[in-house]
Amino acid sequence: MTEWHAVGAIDEAIERTRRMLFPIKWGLWLKLALIVLLAGWGLGGNGFNFNNGFGGGDNSDSNMENALPGPEIITLILIVVAVAIFVGLLFGYIGAVMKFGLIKALISGEAKVIDYFKEYADRGLSVFIFNLIAAIGFIAVLIVSGAIIFLLFGSMDSTMAIIIGVLIFLAILLPVVIVASIFFWLIDEIAIPIMYARNRGIVNAVKATFKLAAANPWQMMVFALLQLAFGLVGGMIALIISLPLFIALIAAIVILAIVAAAAIGITSLADLTLTPLVIAAIIVGIIAVILLSWAISYIIVLITLPLSVFLRFYGLIFLQRLEPTINLFPTTVKEPEPASAVAETIDLKVTHSEGQPLDNTSAPKTKVKKVKIKTKLKRKAKR
Repeated sequence: MTEWHAVGAIDEAIERTRRMLFPIKWGLWLKLALIVLLAGWGLGGNGFNFNNGFGGGDNSDSNMENALPGPEIITLILIVVAVAIFVGLLFGYIGAVMKFGLIKALISGEAKVIDYFKEYADRGLSVFIFNLIAAIGFIAVLIVSGAIIFLLFGSMDSTMAIIIGVLIFLAILLPVVIVASIFFWLIDEIAIPIMYARNRGIVNAVKATFKLAAANPWQMMVFALLQLAFGLVGGMIALIISLPLFIALIAAIVILAIVAAAAIGITSLADLTLTPLVIAAIIVGIIAVILLSWAISYIIVLITLPLSVFLRFYGLIFLQRLEPTINLFPTTVKEPEPASAVAETIDLKVTHSEGQPLDNTSAPKTKVKKVKIKTKLKRKAKR
């Protein structure tokens, strides 16, 4: 009968999570939650959004001129986009590094944020660059496909042609998104642990990953489905916790934006002039929003830390069961001994402490000593 490693890994993952996190050690929890957040492996993580819109208008030049944003607004948008890209790339690199750090934390039972970052900075950089190149490749496929579809159908005035073009693009978009999701999921769940365990580079680890997945398709499918189910349950819990917090965050952002705009004399977008002070205020505001978002995310990760740790343990244990040569955990979790066995051990210890022999080897030694003592007494009596 086939042994489903994804099913067998559940109990061990629960036991390892319990042993690591309970009883609660707040120092470990706080640092481990930070590692989980930086690694991007917390519940309710990041995602990709692909937005595409088609619109039209009349031939009025005045309407077109009014519809086009002014240079100030365009500059503002470019600043926001530039800061967002920079922050995204920065945290993308940090996340790639801390994925290795989280694996080591789970295996060692310790959480050392700075030490792990220094230790795995190079490996994390290679993973970050690889993922970035892969993401650019997937996006390029969509851009090229969209451009071809636009050239074929964009010049047509027929509404039906536009609808057909949109449907063709969606037919390309869906499989690309699915393939990209599976690809990056395999990198996180299989390739990075292989890099950690075997000290391989990203390219060799990816080759080993696809070889392992191709050899065990059904095992991988069951694992993916169970992990998805666990993730959905955890995501629902995280959503219930995070919803009121993010509503409060949005309210705080709106209030701060109104106060900041009033402080520098802006009452509407028409009054916006991008002076150095305004640009600095916008950048500070963006950074403040990011930090507030991360603070709330940290609270959520801290509350749901057992679920996040369980999911990470679950993936690592499944991989080790699937490929035993990937020795992430040198020893397995042992089942607790029965109460009768513990009682027998205690009885043996007590018997030994009272001077009773545990085996037959000690009895003859005692008799030999008694014989020697009697012989000495007889010799003294004869003298």
